[in-house]
Parts: sequence; C-alpha cells; structure tokens
Amino acid sequence: MAEVLEPPATTGNSHPEEMKAVYDLRIGKHVTLQGSARITPAGVICAG
Repeated sequence: MAEVLEPPATTGNSHPEEMKAVYDLRIGKHVTLQGSARITPAGVICAG
C-alpha cells in the first residue's frame, strides 16, 4: 500500500520582516500560471 506524504506547513516559520509576492496569470480559458516568492532582508543582502 502506498503511503501519502503531505508537504510541511509553511505558515509557522515566517520571519517578521519577510517580503512576499504572489501572482496569478491567466492566458485564455485553459492556461493559468500561479507563483509566489518570499525573501528576508538577509536574503537580499546575500543575493547582492
């Protein structure tokens, strides 16, 4: 029998200063793109 694993919850470990972005893009009736990103100020410094 196959065991189903659920992804870990992401709402519990949020940084107080994190920045979030979410988008939904629809192209016609059948194509939908969804995405999200989050970054902390330390992540911005490391990326720079």
